[in-house]
Amino acid sequence: MARLIEMDGQPFAVLVESEANGNYLVPPVVFDEAGNLVEGVEVFMAAAASGVGVTLPVMRNVSPDRLAWIDQTMAMLSFHLQVPILPEES
Repeated sequence: MARLIEMDGQPFAVLVESEANGNYLVPPVVFDEAGNLVEGVEVFMAAAASGVGVTLPVMRNVSPDRLAWIDQTMAMLSFHLQVPILPEES
């Protein structure tokens, strides 16, 4: 099962609950202000590994400050939900 997590009413991350791979968070796909993919390859791999259909949040025009906020918020969610960010390697 995949659950969408929203922040401020906007899609932010996905919580994957999987018997095969355990529970984990999938962060958003992130493009910087120049349109370069900043975070995404690992995100796509984690979504594929989930074995369920996952709609990934996408953030565009992300500044370095906003990227730091995304990383901090993902760490906070991971701590509070007691799940890793991306599946742990076996």
